[in-house]
Amino acid sequence: MVRGAFADHNYVPSGSMEPTIEVGDSLLVNRAAYDLKLPFSGVTLANVGEPQRGDIVVFHNPKSDVRMVKRLVGLPGDRLHVRNGLISINGRPVPGSEVIAKTFAETPHDEIIYTEQLGPHLATIKRTQSLFRFDELEVVIPAGHYFAMGDNRDNSHDSRAWGLIQREKIVGRAEGVIYNVSFNPLPNIKPERLGLKFM
Repeated sequence: MVRGAFADHNYVPSGSMEPTIEVGDSLLVNRAAYDLKLPFSGVTLANVGEPQRGDIVVFHNPKSDVRMVKRLVGLPGDRLHVRNGLISINGRPVPGSEVIAKTFAETPHDEIIYTEQLGPHLATIKRTQSLFRFDELEVVIPAGHYFAMGDNRDNSHDSRAWGLIQREKIVGRAEGVIYNVSFNPLPNIKPERLGLKFM
């Protein structure tokens, strides 16, 4: 009953949200962050909040219905422009994103880490020069829809590929890490991930 209505967990098998979320993380998902639902059903009893920019959400992929974890960057009513993985919202670049072009030009390293301010959240973003995605799209997000991207910006299958998330597809908000266990092929436990809370 609790898992069906209030709190759930979600195992992460891929690195699309690195460095924030690592392979093997089991996430604590707050199913009551936005809606109270009848357990074991999709019936919404009450709306208790709205997804915010920068929230890490668990949702069902709108194309395949596979459960995924991404960060919300675009909200209903936004005019969102994405170019080479960099985001502008309503004509303004996301604070922190301006570092990327300069840093890649000056660093010998393939990967860089930097911070973007997305709403109330500080998102740690990973960019990989060898995987750099030269993409460009612009979209005005309609009511009841959201645009999501992975923090591992060049290695994430997200709204750039499969489009917008419908409000009713969102399961809940990921609050942090319960524990981390990966298998390669033996179990590997990372005690430093235990109880980690997202910013």
